[in-house]
Amino acid sequence: MQEEIDESKNNKIVKMNLEETIEHIRFGKFQLTVLFLSGLGLIVNSSFVTALSFIVPILQDKWGISDLQSAYLVTAMFVGFLFGSMFWGWLSDLYGRKLIFIVPGIITCTFGALIVVSNYWWLMFFEFASGFGTGGTVITSTLFSEYLPKKNRGKLLMVVEFFWSGGLFIQTLWSWLCIAKLKWTYSLFSIFLPFLIVVIFYKWIPESPHYLLVSGKFRKATDVLIRASKMNKKPLPKGFLLVMRNDSDSNPNPEEEISNSNKDDDEIGNSNKKDDLSSNDENSKNSKNSNLNEEKNNQEYQKLIEQESISKEKLSSDEKLNSKEKLDSDKKLDSDEIVVDQEKKTSEKAIQLPAQRAKFRDLFSKKYGVRGTTILLFIIWMTNNFVYYGMVFLTPLFFGSRSGNTFLFSLIAGSAELPGIVIGIIMIEPLGRKKSMAYLWLGVCVSSLICGSVPNLVVSAIAIMVARACILSTFDILLIITAELFPTPIRAVALGSCSAVARISGIVSPFLPYLISPKSNTTIYIYSAISFVSFILCLLIPKDTKDADLPDGESS
Repeated sequence: MQEEIDESKNNKIVKMNLEETIEHIRFGKFQLTVLFLSGLGLIVNSSFVTALSFIVPILQDKWGISDLQSAYLVTAMFVGFLFGSMFWGWLSDLYGRKLIFIVPGIITCTFGALIVVSNYWWLMFFEFASGFGTGGTVITSTLFSEYLPKKNRGKLLMVVEFFWSGGLFIQTLWSWLCIAKLKWTYSLFSIFLPFLIVVIFYKWIPESPHYLLVSGKFRKATDVLIRASKMNKKPLPKGFLLVMRNDSDSNPNPEEEISNSNKDDDEIGNSNKKDDLSSNDENSKNSKNSNLNEEKNNQEYQKLIEQESISKEKLSSDEKLNSKEKLDSDKKLDSDEIVVDQEKKTSEKAIQLPAQRAKFRDLFSKKYGVRGTTILLFIIWMTNNFVYYGMVFLTPLFFGSRSGNTFLFSLIAGSAELPGIVIGIIMIEPLGRKKSMAYLWLGVCVSSLICGSVPNLVVSAIAIMVARACILSTFDILLIITAELFPTPIRAVALGSCSAVARISGIVSPFLPYLISPKSNTTIYIYSAISFVSFILCLLIPKDTKDADLPDGESS
């Protein structure tokens, strides 16, 4: 944070980057609103998956289909997840996070409802389509993460997962009631209520400031930060929002004015701009290789300011030009000023930089330097999905064959996920992301081994509860560290790609109990072995992201 003195008003001019601004705003009503709406998307996801785990065995008896055909039904959903996760992640980095709150939900609910009036082949298609929509829900946590102060970001992101487990728990109770007392078709209707709430409050969902800044939409970025500061009752200081870049960036580095409600906002820092920018002016005269796109933006900006601000702005035209000149040839970190009045709706075109279009291959390019991290996280995501969904679908089969009460043991095992989130919240900040995941994977390994080795039903039930608690917690922390490791331009596409690759193991996972035997302990032992491998892989993650800023630019 930089501070300067406005001698004409004896006020401090504060210059903060985006992370410092979010730290200043802190956690409050604004983030709680985003948390609630993000959580509703997870409820839709978990409710659909849980309902399907109970509906498929019913349809197997009703239609007389084989175990293998039943596995195909579940696999169709995961194939939809795979394509949906990649598509929605790409779309989110292209058009923003807000869009992903509504469109995937429409697809999930529409095709989910059609499941009740389908035959086997149509059911497979509808599950694929519903899975395609559900694949977008992983992106909702991206938006929440980009509004959080770094100090408690891990704990707060873990809180989102209460919605997932809550949806699973409530859906299990609802499915039990529907199948026992009503019709199984009613069990799907529970996914509509949370989505309806999202639709009603859609216009209050904010766009990500990180996305807006890397897309060059500085006006909208400051607007949403001002809105957040007002909701949290943490007024922003007078000054400028620094839009910084890494050394390897070739794009200009504008500085957006943070406008307050005071009438003299237009004059904030004017007396100091000459001093602040004189060095930039001298250096820019020596620059031999200026960016053509940059010059075009500068010219457009100059014309707009002259048209809108002649009567109100005290800056001379030379000073305005200086405030937009950039240094690129030296490749040194610097920043200039873009003067935007809160009450003047400055044209977005005049201050918009070319948006960075994220692509899947960016995850493996030298541009961002995350190739090794990407490959490692792909593997961990695959093992996590394989074990988690394998246990979700194995629980009713494994305990149903032993006790005959499928719903009771599914409810008991599912309820263990709630304390699992609490365990993750307790561990994530003191131990960091890497160690927390590693120790939790070790817990999954040991508890799975006990579940398969001990014949006592009560001991097995307790062991599977511990395993479910630990595996969900690793899932949550993995989501957090993935969002924190990748820079903003590719963050959503990275999350979407990790989720998509993970669905490959999800496609295979439902077949395992049927291929081996639902009554066999071999499946549990396989999960235990994979958990130990994941324990090792977590320790190999290049760095921990505890208390780290969310990266916005390219790797140096």
